[in-house]
Amino acid sequence: MMFDDHLRGPLAAAEQRDTARGPVSKRTERGRRAPLWLVLALVAVAAPAGAQEAPADEPALAQDNVLFKAMRDELGRTMERLRLDDAQKPYFVAYRVRETAGVGASASMGAVVGRQHRHGRWLNVELRVGSRELDNTNFFGNRFAGLFSGGAALPLADDYENLRRHIWLATDAAYKQALSALAGKKAALQNKKQSEEVADFSEEEPFIAVNERPPVALDAARVAALARQVSAAFKDSSDVFLSDVGVSAVNTTISYLNSEGSFFVRGEPMVSINVSAVTQADDGTELSDVATADARLWEGLPKTEEFVREVETMIDHLAERRRAANLERYTGPVLFEGQAAAELVAQVLAPRLLAIRVPVPENPMMENMLQQLRNPFLDKIGARVLARSLSVVDDPAATDEDGKPLLGSYVVDDDSVPARRTSLVENGILKTLLSTRVPVADLPNSTGSRRGGAPGPSNLFVIPKGGLSDDELRAELLALVAERGAEHGVIVRRVGSPRLQIADASLLMMMQGGLNPGVRPLVLAYKVFPDGREELIRKAILPDFDEGQFKDIVAVSERRTRHVTLVTGGLAAGGDALTTIETPAFVFEDVTVRRPTEAVPKPPVATHPLGVRPVAN
Repeated sequence: MMFDDHLRGPLAAAEQRDTARGPVSKRTERGRRAPLWLVLALVAVAAPAGAQEAPADEPALAQDNVLFKAMRDELGRTMERLRLDDAQKPYFVAYRVRETAGVGASASMGAVVGRQHRHGRWLNVELRVGSRELDNTNFFGNRFAGLFSGGAALPLADDYENLRRHIWLATDAAYKQALSALAGKKAALQNKKQSEEVADFSEEEPFIAVNERPPVALDAARVAALARQVSAAFKDSSDVFLSDVGVSAVNTTISYLNSEGSFFVRGEPMVSINVSAVTQADDGTELSDVATADARLWEGLPKTEEFVREVETMIDHLAERRRAANLERYTGPVLFEGQAAAELVAQVLAPRLLAIRVPVPENPMMENMLQQLRNPFLDKIGARVLARSLSVVDDPAATDEDGKPLLGSYVVDDDSVPARRTSLVENGILKTLLSTRVPVADLPNSTGSRRGGAPGPSNLFVIPKGGLSDDELRAELLALVAERGAEHGVIVRRVGSPRLQIADASLLMMMQGGLNPGVRPLVLAYKVFPDGREELIRKAILPDFDEGQFKDIVAVSERRTRHVTLVTGGLAAGGDALTTIETPAFVFEDVTVRRPTEAVPKPPVATHPLGVRPVAN
């Protein structure tokens, strides 16, 4: 969402009023329980065609913002009057409006190839009929009924009547869809006995929060100039065949209101640089890498010169990999350092720390497949899932060394449940999972972790008890290699990023991801020999690495590194929110690394044009 003077909406109104009130501002920023007057106001009867009368002391957010008024008034009318014949009324309704405005540019070889400007509002309607014990959700019916809520694009203009009309139509459609899904779900359950009697929706205390963040400047010229400057690093490289640099500055505001009296407004400014590069070795093997940087404001990005040097290093590594030898197959000790350790956690462990509910299928043939998506960690609470020297904490309130919130930080989740620190693993023992208001067995309540449509981590800390220095960790790896009598060990420093494939997501791919979360191809992996010599491996994969291997970590570093990424995991995906992961390096005693068994495309027929430039006299 745009945060300029015209578009700041709820945050601007709240900021002006709370500035005048003084101490209220801090209380509002942290969030507070909903007062009784607000709960009653939100569910009060609205006049059939008019607005509800707001209490005199209602916050500036409710008094001054047209979008909020339209949401509040249509919600009151919905809860009182929305009923089809003898069908059930909704017992819960939530409106979530996401307004986004931003500018972007893409560049290649030092030239801008595209510019983007966007501004839109999208309404999501979460409507439940039935009861908390059994409602229309958590159901996989025809055309995905029960899986997705209703929604619609909203006008950008703050026109009260027009906004009401769009919200009314979207609510009406969501209600009819909910009734159909509930009927289908009851029919599917009629001849079944559920092995687990779990409610469909948890009860949580109403909560109010306004999370104010300064907007990022939407400077189209600055975005294009940065994209052009970074992409110029590829101009003189004949080793990179394709490259793309994307820079974006985006302001998003999420406004949420539900029938229980909760509401929040959360600002999410973000500026990002995403660089991808692809090449081929002489035998046709495709090689790729990415470089990224994200910040809330421009000044949070690394200096341009520093980031360009990082890109130049990536180009050098791609050139070295084109000429490197393949590793056919290796099983033995492997050390994961830095980004590789963080991505290992993000791609394999983190998806298992999310409490995902498997939906009831309408089609019996789908039941076995859906059950395979069930998170195995649901059955391991109280069991050891990590090495005994490791603990894992998710902390949405974490800050950096300067006291600034990390990129995964937030004060309220997308269910309007307050964020809270959650200890997930203690000394290797799984204690709980991150959850939303959709209960799973033995986890009846939310941990305040809904991010998008499902639970997701915020700032995930893997905390070692003790640990070795970097030199000691490398010595431990080589000692294990010598113990095996092996010729060499393997060190992995970079793993392929999920950002390369995030745009290719589909429901089928999501399900496959949830079934078997794995590790993307290794980008920087080295053979390491007893004399300390390292030899780069062209391309390799971890064919059978899963969450069970985290129990077999034999050594960790004392030093931890911090990395920002996207957590994947199929149906566990929580939208496009970034996650900060802080982790030590790991040594595993038995990991299989091998060459991919993929079809290799033929390399280009002609040579790279930069390789045949005429030499100036």
